[in-house]
Amino acid sequence: MSALPVRLRLLAGLGLALVAVVALSGCVSEVQDGDKVIFTNTWWAPSFIMLLGIVAGLAGMAMLQGSEGSGGIAIPLLFCCPVGLLVGLSLMTDRCEVDPAGFQGRMNFSSSAFAAQYDDIERIEMVTKRSHRYSSFVQVIYNTRDGKRHEFSLSHQMAQTVGRQILSNARDHGIPASDNRSLLPSVRRESGRR
Repeated sequence: MSALPVRLRLLAGLGLALVAVVALSGCVSEVQDGDKVIFTNTWWAPSFIMLLGIVAGLAGMAMLQGSEGSGGIAIPLLFCCPVGLLVGLSLMTDRCEVDPAGFQGRMNFSSSAFAAQYDDIERIEMVTKRSHRYSSFVQVIYNTRDGKRHEFSLSHQMAQTVGRQILSNARDHGIPASDNRSLLPSVRRESGRR
């Protein structure tokens, strides 16, 4: 028996421990520039995700070359490499600027930019939406005085900081603002039990 499976198990355990550390630590950076607050992901969070993707790809290649019956695990590990690189690059582009007059930003390279002034907003809310069976994201939805509805997505980490700041500033302007993130999943669970 080769030492490869033992090394891979150790590597997987180390990877899971590092993922837990990243998930439990703050990944959003706040920089104060006068009365404007600029929110971005810290440099190490996307770098770490890209590194994990590369390590997973290398482990998958090693498994394919090492033993005959490891293709069932090796192929998903190989798939993790480009996914990790894309997710990391996407996280590097997340940026939101919030000031007392409004907010603007862009979340990931696939979405369009968003911008609004509080004087133009009638109502604003944050809700949790499901993208798949086991994953969800936070959607910021706001209606402007011209009758249009606008929305943009935030990661859960960004919603903790950016979303809270946007809603707080909106309330300061007398705009009805609600944070329905915790309500939506519980309503879904209750409706699923009936």
